[in-house]
Amino acid sequence: MPAAVFARECDMINPLMSMLPRSLPRPDRMRESLPRLLVTPSIGKVIPDLLIAVGIDDVPSALSSLTFLEATVLSVLANHPIVSCDDLLAILHIAPNVADRLLKRLLGTRLALRRRSGQLVPARIIQPNATRIFAVEVKLHRWREALAQALSYTRFANESYVVLDGTRYRDGNEIASVFASTGIGLVLQFDTSLELLVRAAPHLPIGPERFIALSKLARAKQRSASPS
Repeated sequence: MPAAVFARECDMINPLMSMLPRSLPRPDRMRESLPRLLVTPSIGKVIPDLLIAVGIDDVPSALSSLTFLEATVLSVLANHPIVSCDDLLAILHIAPNVADRLLKRLLGTRLALRRRSGQLVPARIIQPNATRIFAVEVKLHRWREALAQALSYTRFANESYVVLDGTRYRDGNEIASVFASTGIGLVLQFDTSLELLVRAAPHLPIGPERFIALSKLARAKQRSASPS
């Protein structure tokens, strides 16, 4: 086997940050969207090596200060026909005054909207199909461990990928079928190029972690736009 290009996984990150956003498939309506990247963000109990988002240009600034409890409420609104505090209390075991305050804050910042029917829903711009999030796990060769980690990222990412050192897998097709069967994408990384072996199966996560990931991306976008 020829010597590997990368001695450590951290050596893969910098070239990957410039190459991967151009290589990942995205909807036509997001072709012109500027990718936003986060390195090793903590999302709930997991830490992907990279988080890449497109279509996040117009997310409301209030999203950047989202709490986990607010994210949980947004997740409930996305999953259930909520029209009042009583509906929310039937699902979340929180005090009535807390539920009322949370709904007022989400409606006041327009992170949640009330439809004509009275139903409360997350704002369209933060619904799962409005923004595409890619989560990436990078490994030199421990693909089984990487696959397990990438599966946990599907709680918040539309597509989850594993990137392996391509020089260690001359025939990546041997493991490609395993990735394809789980819906996790597989990319081989070489010195100056990437090879997409398996495209991740897109899906629409609507758990609290999804809104926390959006919040962290919005915060990073806000920081990059602030004058230094």
